[in-house]
Amino acid sequence: MFALLVTPALHLAIITAMVAILCKFKLVTLNPRWIRVSLSIFASYWLIKITGIEVTLVKALMPTLNWPWDAKLSLLLCSLLWLVGLMVFRPGFKASHAGFTFKQNPGSIKAMLIATGLLLVFRYYLTLVLGQSDGSRDPEELLFLATMHAIDKEPLYRGILLYTLSLAIISHKYVIFNARINIAGILLVLLFALAHGFSYNNGQWFFFPVGLFITSLHGFVYLWMRQRTGSLVFPIIAHNAVLILNQVL
Repeated sequence: MFALLVTPALHLAIITAMVAILCKFKLVTLNPRWIRVSLSIFASYWLIKITGIEVTLVKALMPTLNWPWDAKLSLLLCSLLWLVGLMVFRPGFKASHAGFTFKQNPGSIKAMLIATGLLLVFRYYLTLVLGQSDGSRDPEELLFLATMHAIDKEPLYRGILLYTLSLAIISHKYVIFNARINIAGILLVLLFALAHGFSYNNGQWFFFPVGLFITSLHGFVYLWMRQRTGSLVFPIIAHNAVLILNQVL
């Protein structure tokens, strides 16, 4: 169990060091209460991920399925429980404040369609350079990638954590193509990328700089989509679309 905790602890240490530097240059101010809340959310997500605690809804209904449907639903449930907690204990909070809404900001849909298309074109050429996935055409795998891959990550990184960390690490908001991006969001992009490019497993360190860069780029686009639309819908769609394209090429 200790070895499994090294990776998230390392990621938090890197983010903490960056926050300390930002504080020194007075680019951010901190709210200890919301820092504790954000850390609790992150810790609960990783606890479920590491221990393998999961609901058995899909497995009970369709025991022949092989992909981790229930694991994804359990991680999503973690974010949803925190969302309910905020709705109960934070006066005036609405689910839409954390992106849990189907409503899109006015004038944003066209921009999202263009951005999603450009992201898929980029992924197409990236696949030509780096190679595709395993090329499997297993129907369950394709359905899983198309619907579930981002169902836990986006509600966490671009949803509930973005909301709480923006209250914990307060900064100026920078307008980028009509989306207001703060430093908390950028730090979450890095945290998201570290989960894909820097880890400790079986007594060895693994560092994948290309993966770190690519995931950072994708993560920033998903963040921009979330802030531009005010919703998690397009980040989830684009995230899943990138994976399914990589699989079928």
